[in-house]
Amino acid sequence: MTNIDSLWKTHVGARYAKLERNRSYALPNDAKRFLCWLWVACERLDRDNAGKLFESSLEQFADAGVNVLQPKPPADIEPPAMWKDLWNRDLPNPFDKAAPDLQGQSLVQQRDPKLAQWLKAFAESPYRALCEWQDQQAATLKRQAITYNADSHAINPWVNGADETTKGQFVKNAPPEVVERCRWESREVTFPAAGKNFDLTATSKIATVPRLNAIWSAMNEQEREFVMAEKASLRQQQSEAAARLKALEAASGTPEPPRMAQRARIGAE
Repeated sequence: MTNIDSLWKTHVGARYAKLERNRSYALPNDAKRFLCWLWVACERLDRDNAGKLFESSLEQFADAGVNVLQPKPPADIEPPAMWKDLWNRDLPNPFDKAAPDLQGQSLVQQRDPKLAQWLKAFAESPYRALCEWQDQQAATLKRQAITYNADSHAINPWVNGADETTKGQFVKNAPPEVVERCRWESREVTFPAAGKNFDLTATSKIATVPRLNAIWSAMNEQEREFVMAEKASLRQQQSEAAARLKALEAASGTPEPPRMAQRARIGAE
C-alpha cells in the first residue's frame, strides 16, 4: 500500500506548491491523497514525463470544474472583428437606423452573435455602447489584478470563522470582484469522487478527455484500495484492543464493566 505521507513529502507536495495557481492553503487530507493518486497514475502512464503529465492533468481537472487550481485570470477583451468585403473593406452596420438591413441583421446574429450584440448597441447609442465597453475593460483589469495566497486565505471571512456582521461589512466595503473571489476560495479543494463529494457535471467533463478519464479511473481505483485497507486495519486494531482488554482483565482479576465489555464486542465486530 502506498505510504501517503511519504509520497506527499517526497514527490507531490512541493511539486504542487510550485504551480503558479496552486491552492496549497486549501488542501484537506482527502485532496492531498487524491493528488498523490494522480502522481502515481502519471508515473505509471509516463514515467519519463510524469511531472509534465501531472501539471497538464491538473489543468484539465480545473477546466472540468474541479477546484484544484485557482481560477485563470480573465483574458483581455478584444472587440469582435468587423466583417469584410472581398476588397478587405468593413461591411456597413446592418443595424444602422438610417439604412437598416434586415437580412444582414439576421445573418450576423446567426453567425457572429458577439459582433451582432455590439453592432446593435452602437447603432442604438454609440456613447452608451462605448461606456459599456470601457466598463467591461475596467472590470477585466480589476479581476486580473487580484492576487490570492495563504495570507489572503487567513483573512478571508468565509474561511476564518468570522461572524455574519463581519461578513456583511466585508461585502459592503470590498470591491465586488474581491468578494466574489473570496467566496469562491472558501471551498476546500475537492475531487468529485463517489460519496458526498460526487459531482456529475465534473465527472461528465472528465469523461470527455480520454487520457484524463483513464487517469481519473486509476485514481479512483487507488482510493478504493486505500479505503479497503484502512477499514481492514481499523478492524484489526479493534480486535487487538478487545483482546488486550480481556487479557488485562484476566490478569488483574477485575471484571470489566458491562458497558465497556459491550463496546469492545461492538468494536471487534
